[in-house]
Amino acid sequence: MPNALILDINAILHDAKDVSRFYFESIRNVYGTVLEGLDISKYDGTVQETVSQLLAGEGIDTGEKMQLFLDELPYAYYNVAGHDKISVSDGADSLIKELSTGSGVLLGIATPNLERIVANMLERASISAGSFRFAQYGGMGRERATIIGDAVEDAEALGAGRESALFVSSSPSMISAAKGLGITAIQLTNGAGAQKTQADHIIKRVRDLRRFLK
Repeated sequence: MPNALILDINAILHDAKDVSRFYFESIRNVYGTVLEGLDISKYDGTVQETVSQLLAGEGIDTGEKMQLFLDELPYAYYNVAGHDKISVSDGADSLIKELSTGSGVLLGIATPNLERIVANMLERASISAGSFRFAQYGGMGRERATIIGDAVEDAEALGAGRESALFVSSSPSMISAAKGLGITAIQLTNGAGAQKTQADHIIKRVRDLRRFLK
């Protein structure tokens, strides 16, 4: 029975500069509100949760315009960061290439990020979307547990056992969601200090995942 390695793509792909402005651009376009000086990277929520928290501070209810915001966000992201360099966690590109070429490991994505934003990130990282056998993304009403749970079901449909699924993320909230589903969770720190999470394992670098893939 093959392993299933499910990646939160936000843990391995990193914009080279702060791109918080794409949130602000979308908020301005959809809600008519100007926000500045906030660091989006400090928010550990889904897209919906993040924009809701940002606007709550301004006394604004996201309401019926949320879907419009989600539609607008990929365009704003492309305008702000779509042509710029993106960095890949050390060893991630080689591991993805290795696992996508008959390794017996089912490689998939589970991320709260939006599909069109992830597609842009992968393209800029020169990583083929075809490297992944399945993928689940954020979107309207998509909670963390739903995203991860659907990815695990995808892996099961391809022949992986639930007990063999490994979920990798740097996000404490995504780790917590995976653990709530009974999925083995691995926290990737990318060489930084580990945040306190419920992770089963903590690794510093992507290449350290190899010891779990047997």
